[in-house]
Amino acid sequence: MGTIWRTADAFGADGLILCNGCADPWSPKTVRATMGALFRFPVYECALETAAERLAQAGIPLYAAALQENTLDVRSVQLDRSAVVIGSEGRGVSSKTLELCEKTVRIPMQDRCESLNAAVAAAVVLWEMARNGQKEQAGGVSCQM
Repeated sequence: MGTIWRTADAFGADGLILCNGCADPWSPKTVRATMGALFRFPVYECALETAAERLAQAGIPLYAAALQENTLDVRSVQLDRSAVVIGSEGRGVSSKTLELCEKTVRIPMQDRCESLNAAVAAAVVLWEMARNGQKEQAGGVSCQM
């Protein structure tokens, strides 16, 4: 969690939304891993449904990093004003969460590799968000565990 928080700050995202039992953002391990980002970068905690509703009201699409039949390469999706769900390492993104998302995106990797660590996946997605738009227009990441 702290690594994702720190990385979101580094790439200029607007904020981090924690939903449905994410790791404790105030645990000593998380606080230490933020390397001070907790003092300058906003984190919000709310129910997934609330986050999805507020994002929709603001015209911000919600995507999920997950493999589905219609999953798109993360490099081909305009992410500069969006939110992306990064699921837990053990369970991935829940089916309930997938129903709330417009699209799913995948990070291209070697066929022999099944997945990435959640913090690494978030870093790749955040890089794409920053690369897609200006720093002040970067999106955010929603973490669902």
